[in-house]
Amino acid sequence: MGAVDGEVFAGTLNGTGSLRVRVDRRAEDSVVARIATPVEEAGRTKSRPQLFIEKVERRYSIGMVAATIALFRGAAAVWRGRANGAAARDDL
Repeated sequence: MGAVDGEVFAGTLNGTGSLRVRVDRRAEDSVVARIATPVEEAGRTKSRPQLFIEKVERRYSIGMVAATIALFRGAAAVWRGRANGAAARDDL
């Protein structure tokens, strides 16, 4: 249980009762904001090799999805063909 006029940190859970909080610092002054700022800046400035890799990744991903769909369709066609062939043999 916290004391009157004690500090409350972001993410603190209040199990019971009510809580009145005064904010002393801006959100920009938090540790998370100080970490997020350089990460955002790094995301905005990408090197040429990184841009090339991302372009290749996009095309590769689309190709893999298309290949997977083709593989499943082909396997389903073979499976249906075998099932129909077995039924035709049983009719003889």
